[in-house]
Amino acid sequence: NLGNIDGKTAAQTLIAKVLVLRGSWQEAIRPARNALKSLKLANCIDAQETLVRALLGCSQTGEARQSTTAKLTEFEQQSDRHGQAAMTMLMATISAAEGNPTEAWSTIQEAQGLCDPSDLKLLSKVHLEASSILLQLRMLDETLVRAQEALMAFWKLGDRLGEQKANAVLSEVYSLRGVPHLAPNRPQAVEAMKEMAKAVGLRDADGYQKASEQLARLAVSNPPISKKEKREVFDEVLRRDQAASDFIRANSSASKVDTSLAGETFRAVEKKGLYFGYRAGGIAYGPRFRGIDVALGRATAARGIEDEAHAYAVYQ
Repeated sequence: NLGNIDGKTAAQTLIAKVLVLRGSWQEAIRPARNALKSLKLANCIDAQETLVRALLGCSQTGEARQSTTAKLTEFEQQSDRHGQAAMTMLMATISAAEGNPTEAWSTIQEAQGLCDPSDLKLLSKVHLEASSILLQLRMLDETLVRAQEALMAFWKLGDRLGEQKANAVLSEVYSLRGVPHLAPNRPQAVEAMKEMAKAVGLRDADGYQKASEQLARLAVSNPPISKKEKREVFDEVLRRDQAASDFIRANSSASKVDTSLAGETFRAVEKKGLYFGYRAGGIAYGPRFRGIDVALGRATAARGIEDEAHAYAVYQ
């Protein structure tokens, strides 16, 4: 019903959410803005959150902060603690995106203090954002606790997407600790890596992209696969097929994100692709990428280098 403004705004918000999940941040901005124009303050939280994530995906942190500050002021004027908590959480997200994790941590604690303990939906998001900020600060023990709290809350809510995001953070922690076999997403990561190698052998570009995107959503930047396992999975197909490296380069998710990757190894480039794929899930943004160790300082592949199978493609 085109005359039903509530239906139209709900549809606009949903469209924007889907676009954000796909990583189409620029396209998501317009429907999110349009929804906010029609929504009453009490009903605007989802649309505002979606707009902020879309703006941050486009590195428009200034506009994200300005619009969220305005909404926060309105909620404060109405003494709406739920709205204040939600907007304060978004302010923490924005601070993290601006490269200020310490400020973000202080702000997310403030958001939690404003939350009603019975408001499990908002509290689950606050715990998830807190875990992401703590991960940026490399406070791994605390990250683990917050991610587990978020996971439990999402489980109680039946929020499968939230569970996936929390498991991605948990998997990142276990990967960083050098125990990827403990990661909750490990079985899926192993399968995705095998599917990528299979797609290389078959020259299946769509299959390679699909498996790569799946792998990207299983952690932040370090999928729960050991270096030895990576070599074992890729070496067999690349050792017998010298042209496979060209296929990997042509179909790397990273090559579609950044065209100035000359001189970087396949491992470094693909790691960037993993980050951008994960970012579409709505947790990591902008300058957080600077904290990711993407390069090993090598411009060529070599046998025996622990971090890189000798057959990995090298961008010249």
